Amino acid sequence: MKGQLADRLGIILLKSGFAVKCLPRRWFDIVARRGDSILIIKVLNDANSISFELAREMSRIASLISAAPLIIAEKAGSFLDDGVVYLRFGVRTISIRTFEDCINNRLPFVTSNQSGLTASIDARRLAEEMAAQGYSLTYLSGRVGVSKQMIARYRVEKSEISIKKAHMMQRIFGDRIFERVDIFSSGEETPLEKQSVEALKYESLGFKAVDAKKAPFDIVAKKGREIIFTDVGDNPHPELESITRLIDAEKLVIFDRKKPSDRSIPNISREEFLDLDTANELIKFLREFE
Repeated sequence: MKGQLADRLGIILLKSGFAVKCLPRRWFDIVARRGDSILIIKVLNDANSISFELAREMSRIASLISAAPLIIAEKAGSFLDDGVVYLRFGVRTISIRTFEDCINNRLPFVTSNQSGLTASIDARRLAEEMAAQGYSLTYLSGRVGVSKQMIARYRVEKSEISIKKAHMMQRIFGDRIFERVDIFSSGEETPLEKQSVEALKYESLGFKAVDAKKAPFDIVAKKGREIIFTDVGDNPHPELESITRLIDAEKLVIFDRKKPSDRSIPNISREEFLDLDTANELIKFLREFE
């Protein structure tokens, strides 16, 4: 089932103009890009099977490179409802039908959280619709089944309401009054735990850096518009080249004893890397391989 789901997702992405890179199963499954929109996607039959470590790593990497982390799944225990955005360890989780709708600019407005299914009212749009249609607080209070004070609050501030009340509001105003969930927005920055020596060195050079244990690279670092995907060790990941090309990023191999046989790959010994004094020194070194 997962293979069929991934194949269907790949076709949707390609037809929508995304460049797609598929990865081995032990990591996230797909990196896709269309213009400035970058997606990091894990495809699962059951979203409950994703580990906290992988979800957190996807979020951190996505935040650093301005990408959107996503889980596309058939179910999360029970089957996922279309048009609903779920969360697994902070990563947006949706059905493939919902994803296809999003690709076609039909963003969802229903989310699943501890309160059940909810929707958020856009106060400005509600106020505009009430004024345009001449609906009073008393009228809406009776139709929706809440107090006039609650309707007044909906009109002036963002409000999260139950799916039952959302259906009632939808019958009156349609979908326009609800805030959409932008699944293409980047992941939230999360606190880092213990970092590798190499990641700390990147930080000392003025980069933001994230270690990766469940990706086809070991570190991703960013400073300004400069993004560097880094392999650490004597056996570079073969996917490094294609991912950096897709993301439009630099690549670097930090080796211990064995230099990469491919001389087109920028490489430096661990000792030389740790001896760098400035970010410009590293960037100048990378430019020599272009």
